Amino acid sequence: RGLGDVYKRQAMKDIVKSTTIKITNIPHPEQLEQVEQNLNHLLGVNRVEGNYPKKQVRIDYNLRFVTYSALINKLSSIGHPASGGVFNAVKRRFIIFTEKNEIAGMGRPLTGRADLRGESIGKS
Repeated sequence: RGLGDVYKRQAMKDIVKSTTIKITNIPHPEQLEQVEQNLNHLLGVNRVEGNYPKKQVRIDYNLRFVTYSALINKLSSIGHPASGGVFNAVKRRFIIFTEKNEIAGMGRPLTGRADLRGESIGKS
């Protein structure tokens, strides 16, 4: 086993992340279920759990396939954008910055399924 084997193992590791996103425009619990279904169709999303009273979703995802930006963009595209405000904006920027560094630390670009602009392909 050489140093190349160590790099290969590190490059193949999944980077599993978990985040909670407050969302807007959820007047009925059924709409939160639709949000969960839409997010679950993204490749790399492992689990989505909605909380209607708090108007938020908790998402477990694999950074090798989908980014936080892609999740935020998906929410916007289905009509349920992430909540605004200064704190949420700072939080989003910090998460995006951190993910860029983690991706750069992998030593290679993403698998083509997601990128830093938030584009992602869906599950088949």
